[in-house]
Amino acid sequence: MKNYKESDYALNKYSQGIVYKFADSIVEVTLEDYLRDNPNGTEADFAKLKAWSDGVYHKREMQEQRTCRQNVSIDQVPEVELAVVPDFGQSLMENQTGERKP
Repeated sequence: MKNYKESDYALNKYSQGIVYKFADSIVEVTLEDYLRDNPNGTEADFAKLKAWSDGVYHKREMQEQRTCRQNVSIDQVPEVELAVVPDFGQSLMENQTGERKP
């Protein structure tokens, strides 16, 4: 599991603004940015948007944790037999001749 402090959820929750994390950069929208770009917006509107984004990040983080905990390495499964799919040509030859070729 990844470090909580480096998670998108923690990054957004503990910043003053709303954080958008991209593959190559992080953009933070502050209250001042929000009010400048939304003249009819209020601090309460920003607080609602911030709470909503925290909720979205939290939901995604919980889903990732549930999924990651269910992942099991094949080495951890006892008595694993690897399924080997026969070569297509070999299967075709068997079907035509009725006997198995080495």
